[in-house]
Amino acid sequence: MKTLKRGRPRKRLKVLAADKGYDSKQQRASLRKRGIRPQIPKRVWKTKKNKGRPIKISVPRFQQERCFAW
Repeated sequence: MKTLKRGRPRKRLKVLAADKGYDSKQQRASLRKRGIRPQIPKRVWKTKKNKGRPIKISVPRFQQERCFAW
């Protein structure tokens, strides 16, 4: 069967891979609506707590460094 369109026949994507800059609910929903499975890593938010003893900066740094240098 011959078609009137020229060029390579178009194929619909099954999976779309992207970086985490494109991670949003709206993007994912629009891809799924078109029948394309998004393969996008989740964006990671900084929720890590600082471990260890908290650093108190009551003395300016150059005074501390001068003390250690002696």
